[in-house]
Amino acid sequence: MNALPTTTAIDRDHYFSLVAAYHGETTREQDAGVGEVHPEWAIGLADGRFLFDLITENALALTIEIGLCEGASAVHMAAAHAVSGFGLHFAIDPFQHEYFGGQGVRSIDRFGLTSWFRHIPERSDRSLSSLAAAGVKFDLIFIDGDHRFDAVFNDYYWSDKVLRDGGYLIFDEAGRDCPTKRVSSFIQNNMKNYELRPGPSRFYVYQKITKDDRGFGDMIDF
Repeated sequence: MNALPTTTAIDRDHYFSLVAAYHGETTREQDAGVGEVHPEWAIGLADGRFLFDLITENALALTIEIGLCEGASAVHMAAAHAVSGFGLHFAIDPFQHEYFGGQGVRSIDRFGLTSWFRHIPERSDRSLSSLAAAGVKFDLIFIDGDHRFDAVFNDYYWSDKVLRDGGYLIFDEAGRDCPTKRVSSFIQNNMKNYELRPGPSRFYVYQKITKDDRGFGDMIDF
């Protein structure tokens, strides 16, 4: 892994103007028919601010998301590292160019955040397992990729392997009767080393308090 960048930092005022421009340009790209723009999938400005504040206020250095899409969450999180002056944000998305026309990567580049960002063009199970094998630990993981139950659970399973104790695990699409809700129910009922934290209504925000101490075969219905 490359050394964490410590240059090209931006100030908070720059961040505020940057993200306002991002959300405006996403709307214009939709109107212009650039790639497959899906604004209904993207997080909103307040959701992005939550991620930004969580990173900057807790001095989180390594962050990663599963599912880059148009880059809404990536812009906020990479900008958080730029404002902090340290850290790096990763985004796993094997379909970034095939399905989204490179919009997420292009947004990062357009707003001058390339130094604070790395795109991983592989499946999440392969990339996360490789990171786990390398002993990499992240401070924040944002899961917003394939929303089928088995995929969300698999993303949770591997994310747990690369999340440091004290780190944050965040799921998008909370508050809906969807697979993410079932995975969250599993965590709340079985993973006592995770605590649910306050957050935006569309997020499940967990903090990993300590290591998993379940016994072999322990299971509570969810």
